[in-house]
Amino acid sequence: MPDDISNRARPADASTAPLPISQMPASASRVAASAIEAARERTIRVLTDRFADDTLSIDQFEALLDRMYKASTVSELDGLLSEVESRPMHRVAVTPSYAEPAATRRVLSIMSNTERSGRWAMPRQLEVRSLMSSIVLDLRETPLPAGVCEIDLLAVMANLEVLVPPGVVVEDLALGVMANVENRTFDDPDAPIDAPRIRITGTAIMANVEIRTAPAGLPFRDAWKEARRMWRRRRRGEI
Repeated sequence: MPDDISNRARPADASTAPLPISQMPASASRVAASAIEAARERTIRVLTDRFADDTLSIDQFEALLDRMYKASTVSELDGLLSEVESRPMHRVAVTPSYAEPAATRRVLSIMSNTERSGRWAMPRQLEVRSLMSSIVLDLRETPLPAGVCEIDLLAVMANLEVLVPPGVVVEDLALGVMANVENRTFDDPDAPIDAPRIRITGTAIMANVEIRTAPAGLPFRDAWKEARRMWRRRRRGEI
């Protein structure tokens, strides 16, 4: 009986088990890597949608995101995607209002840069959800209704910059956990009782949240620098 190793029968599963990408031929490894990236993109879109509609809590979202990045095969990602899609979606009934910007609106930013500026509609309640992102809310040209508008934030390892025009009262009620939360607006004691008010609530975790005052006219970044300069002058008693 020949004993040449090339003639020995191979184990039944050796020819069918998928090779790791690192051991594949170059062309096959590129195809496999492309398929995995496409599966990751599909998965993160679904995760983001489920986080946005409150089907997933932030803890669940982070845990699933970690599993997604650790997955090394398309089948693992498909399994995770099926698990997430099997969860019932959270539906919020919205009653339309034509008197003013109504209901709760949301700004969601995940590993992104997001900016709201110019004349955009500020609702009575704005939810800001930011994960490892940078968000700019420029309210200098935004029509603000009399009374209180609330910005409810959840910022995790994120940066949030809010710029308001003179005459707007800002109430800072946000909770910081290993975070920097600065309200650097000018408190006008003569502001009328019906002056527009922005109330900042929610939680900042390992995040930076800054609120400043500046008039319209300058681009956001220039206005932000000018607001910092004016705040320092005020602290020194120069104005």
